Amino acid sequence: MGLVYLPLPQDMELMRRPFGELYEGSKLEDLPDRLRKRVRETVLCSVGDVVTRYLLKNGLFPNVVVTDGKTLRGNAGLSKAESGYEVIQVHNPPGTVSAESLSVITAMSQKINPSCRFWITVEGEEDLLALPIIALFPPSTITLYGQPKRGVVLVTGNAKKEEALKILERMQVARRD
Repeated sequence: MGLVYLPLPQDMELMRRPFGELYEGSKLEDLPDRLRKRVRETVLCSVGDVVTRYLLKNGLFPNVVVTDGKTLRGNAGLSKAESGYEVIQVHNPPGTVSAESLSVITAMSQKINPSCRFWITVEGEEDLLALPIIALFPPSTITLYGQPKRGVVLVTGNAKKEEALKILERMQVARRD
């Protein structure tokens, strides 16, 4: 498997709370309309199967999608990437950011723009991969990820970029084979 980055326990606790604005209940129903107004000139990223399925169902096609085919309840029912996306497969063990995933996200951050379409399919777990996207993508990027049993979290890169970078820098390197 190779090198992985493990978050420190205090950072894991921090990341269990919404890292941005939480949309739940009736507020979640308004999210697609709010996003349509904001995403014309910026990059939209979706991390998680449920969030991605929600966006696609509402006619929003993120520039970057990260899915692992699973949810808390088992199979996510999102078995393949939509057409029009360049598909990239990575291995990312649960509770980590793999060196492979970090490398792919870093490369994307160098060339991402509102017309790009990438779909990262993860063997393992995608939960922590919002962190390097928030840290490395352009500051205007909008990233959405699922907050288990609560709703959807919206993070604008410039609001949390520095904090995400600090968490990444504190991660401990380990080998997973």
